[in-house]
Amino acid sequence: MKNNHKKLIFISLLFSLAGVLLLYFQIDDLPIQNIFFPWLILALLAVTFFWISEALCLRFLLQGLNCYIRFPIALSSSLMGFFFSAVTPFSIGSVPAQLVYLESKGISLDKAIPALMMKTMINLFMRGGLSLLLLLLYPSLFSGKNSALVQMVLIFYGTSILFTYFIVFHSSKRAIRYRINFAQLCLRLSKKIAFLKIPLSKLSESIGQMQYSLRSYSSRGYLLPKTGSIMLLGFSILSTVPYWILLAFSIHTSLSSSVLLHSSYYLLQPILPTPGGSGLAEMSFSAISRQYFGLASLWLVILWRIFTYFLPMAVGFMFLLVSMARSKK
Repeated sequence: MKNNHKKLIFISLLFSLAGVLLLYFQIDDLPIQNIFFPWLILALLAVTFFWISEALCLRFLLQGLNCYIRFPIALSSSLMGFFFSAVTPFSIGSVPAQLVYLESKGISLDKAIPALMMKTMINLFMRGGLSLLLLLLYPSLFSGKNSALVQMVLIFYGTSILFTYFIVFHSSKRAIRYRINFAQLCLRLSKKIAFLKIPLSKLSESIGQMQYSLRSYSSRGYLLPKTGSIMLLGFSILSTVPYWILLAFSIHTSLSSSVLLHSSYYLLQPILPTPGGSGLAEMSFSAISRQYFGLASLWLVILWRIFTYFLPMAVGFMFLLVSMARSKK
């Protein structure tokens, strides 16, 4: 195992431990001795379904570019993406790691970059739409102290993401001009930042030719709605994890509240600066759960993070080690 991987994991665990310790002295707890473990199996199945849905989305998007890969490769790529997302600030390591892995499997970057970018943009579109939908359907959730600020942030967050989605996907002359300008910016940066020269130049080339990649997707009109539907289904199933955890403690609540709880954190995740949101994620989730459920349990936070953070990080790391071992043969 490389030393930098050890450092990334150690830093992530350190931040998470700090968050848990801070919560330990602030909140009450649920009796762990009364937990009914079979409900946690459903939480595990929900997380597994999410992994499968992410892999299917990547596979479908690559097929849209006439690049066919086996499902195990798509699953390995997604899991390695989870690992690097969990150990890098703002979760920025996922896409670069997947690009390296997919290229090692013989998938050219001119196929991998548009597919991963398309997947990222569908994900961002879902976040933007979700932020506006939550604000529209559940305004009472964002009332109280600093409510005006929260609502302004949600509106800005949603509209800016939807605007970015327009720039990337729209075929108008203005959107194309924005893409070309961004491609030129990446090319200039590649000449000034030595260690990012190859990735930035490849990214510049891919963005500059994005309209041609989009034609492949537009000629298969069913592909993007199909991919978006699978991604939304996977996210919805993942959002039930808090529900199954609370049932394990014999606490009955609505399934919709669980989805709202996880969705609210999902909106915060990209702006948390620590690796994978570690530390801040635990504190944020605890505060949000108090808003939705009227309770903030340390065991709820810990088990939720185990299923949605530590488990995918561990499984992704194992897949990374296997991939590194095979590449040395």
